[in-house]
Amino acid sequence: MTIVAGFRCNSGVVLAADSQEVISDYAKTTAQKIRVLQHSDKWRVGIAGSADDSAYLDLFEEELFDRLIEDLDEYDRRKMATVVKEVLLNLHKEHIWPQTERKSPFQSFVVTQCSGDPKDPTAWLPNLLETKETAVIPVHGFRSLGVGTYMAEYLNARFEAHQDVADASLEHLADLCILILKDVKKAVHGCDGQTTVAVFYEDGRFRYMTTNEVLAVETSADEFQKAPMKALLALHDPNITDAAFAVIAEEVGKKMMESVAQRTEFISKRKTTLDKLKSYRSKGRQRLGGIKNPASTGAGNLEPLS
Repeated sequence: MTIVAGFRCNSGVVLAADSQEVISDYAKTTAQKIRVLQHSDKWRVGIAGSADDSAYLDLFEEELFDRLIEDLDEYDRRKMATVVKEVLLNLHKEHIWPQTERKSPFQSFVVTQCSGDPKDPTAWLPNLLETKETAVIPVHGFRSLGVGTYMAEYLNARFEAHQDVADASLEHLADLCILILKDVKKAVHGCDGQTTVAVFYEDGRFRYMTTNEVLAVETSADEFQKAPMKALLALHDPNITDAAFAVIAEEVGKKMMESVAQRTEFISKRKTTLDKLKSYRSKGRQRLGGIKNPASTGAGNLEPLS
């Protein structure tokens, strides 16, 4: 049981997932649910999924990685999507459909990214695909899968109502995914554990957000929300005098100023991390089109979790 969130915009793709795995509805364990394959300095593929039987999702990942390494030396977005479809169809033919009335036991997100200098200018932006049974669906904007999906979509709609995310930074969208999963994990049984976030940039760079960075986003959000909530609850309370409410408002103001200092330190650390991030590409880039406001080092090495 899993909650996975994906976001594709003009600055790249974000994947986020919880880390708790429930076995047979009673045993809990921790699992790395986002796997990333780096093929030489040419391309990169990431997979995250939700499954009622993780063995099938693991099999899909292994067979997809093997086929991609065998078939593609250079990045080819369309061919990669075709390989995803073929591997997905063959897996269902061989292992799922022979079982009478067996439904597809998993869904997944697949990210394809050109990590070197692409020959095709359309390859600059990473691609995000959703698999559902044997269908492969391009994703634009936000999408979630697994348990807690309805709540995740609701929370995202609330966030998007106040901003246009199409041209937002990936760090901003990664933070949104962290906050969405934070609330889903609190409310939905089967979702829990540390949130893992993988970030695929349009310039070919990639990173896992560190545990400390994810925890800092979650903690600062909780602290930031407490003070305004106290003022909101007191706003129309007849038992609270104007003088008392003024004191509460002043406390909120002080807390906001403390948040400014904390934000400055956090942003400085994040910029340092991004400045050190390795890229296989030259600095020049071409950008062909993009997403408008959305509707909703060796071959075969797995990138380690930071």
